[in-house]
Amino acid sequence: MSKLSAYWRYRDRRLQYEFLPAAQEIIETPTSPLGHIVIWMTVLLLMTAGAWLYFGKLDVVVSGQGKLASESGTKILQSSASGTVVDIKVREGQRIKKGDTVVELDKKVAQQNVESVEKTLAIAKIERSIAKGVSSSIVMDDINKSGLTEETKQSLIEKMHAQNDILESRKLLSSTNLTNLQKQLSQLDSVGKDLNDMLTRDKAKEQQINKLIEHGAPLQQMQLRSDLNSVRQKIASLESSLSSQKQQMAQVESAIDNAKNQAAVSLNELRVSNTATAISQDNKIIELENSLTRARVALEQTTIVAPVDGTVLSLKTNTIGGVVSAAQIIAEITPLEESLVVEASLQSRDIGFVNVGQRVVVKVDAYSFQRYGYLSGTVQSISPDAIVNDKLGLIYRIKVKLDSLKTSKNIELKMIPGMNSVVEITTGNRRAIEFLLDPLISHVDGSLEVR
Repeated sequence: MSKLSAYWRYRDRRLQYEFLPAAQEIIETPTSPLGHIVIWMTVLLLMTAGAWLYFGKLDVVVSGQGKLASESGTKILQSSASGTVVDIKVREGQRIKKGDTVVELDKKVAQQNVESVEKTLAIAKIERSIAKGVSSSIVMDDINKSGLTEETKQSLIEKMHAQNDILESRKLLSSTNLTNLQKQLSQLDSVGKDLNDMLTRDKAKEQQINKLIEHGAPLQQMQLRSDLNSVRQKIASLESSLSSQKQQMAQVESAIDNAKNQAAVSLNELRVSNTATAISQDNKIIELENSLTRARVALEQTTIVAPVDGTVLSLKTNTIGGVVSAAQIIAEITPLEESLVVEASLQSRDIGFVNVGQRVVVKVDAYSFQRYGYLSGTVQSISPDAIVNDKLGLIYRIKVKLDSLKTSKNIELKMIPGMNSVVEITTGNRRAIEFLLDPLISHVDGSLEVR
């Protein structure tokens, strides 16, 4: 009721003012309370804004452009040797597994090199066996299994026979010389025995004649003495012959010893020569085995394979028949099943406020952050030196480790290496009023420094 009565009183006063002259109506009519309300609300709003500007704080954010990448980085696939491209097995964007063939190079030259070294190595091993005097049957078996041409096999067989002939001829020559000398020694020994027998008989006869002379009749003395002289002359002749025979036997025995020594020296010289040849072949075989290993590696390298599971990001070789050089980039592969990071660039004026471990907001261009949210992470590393960029000048590279692939709105989206993104790094906070005053202060300071 009180409100109703107040309303009627206010209505009566308004009616009184409305029937007054215009000038007096303006003077007599009380001011509207709405103006006071607006003024006080404006003052209150300004005071609130001032308090917020002074006490309120805002995050200081450094932003930069970047892209998603695998944590280990993009794998660069290069050719280890030069060659001609004969086949390309993949295309850009294709998923491949570790060991899958990416590009095939011409194998002809590498294959011929392997076969040539294998042939030379087989020959060297057989020649080593021949030099070491390995059984002919074993050598023949190796020759038959070697896979060499018939002409080469025949040459090796002839070399084996020649080596065996040299050995056998030296053995035969030594054996023949020894046999002849031993026969000669046997003959001299037989002659010596005959001379000894004759000398024994003649000496016995001499003793008998001496006894007859001592006890014989005087008439027989002259005949006996004549016989004695004859026997003694024969004994002297036999003793001389026996002495000569002994000298000859000594000479033959010496010749036998010399022949044995010469045979041993000859065989030893042959053995030394063969040993030197075998050692030379051993060294040659070691070199050839190393060459064969390198040749096989070169042959394997004509097939360029993927080093990891991943996606072909870019293919640098697209022409069948094109020539690639050693160390030329064939393809870039982005590894799969690895954590994603963000590689971003920051201008040099901002890098002083960025530290490892600071929180980062990542907004992927492919997904609107207002609708899908943003990713979160931390600064993992900062490049130690600036890099010159044609558009931005000096920049620093940073790497951001993502907490997860779920956005701030708990949505898990498909993230692929190479997606563009914006990184926002919170480096601290400042009072809101400082953001308004800093440009003014900077302008004033700059004006005072002008001449």
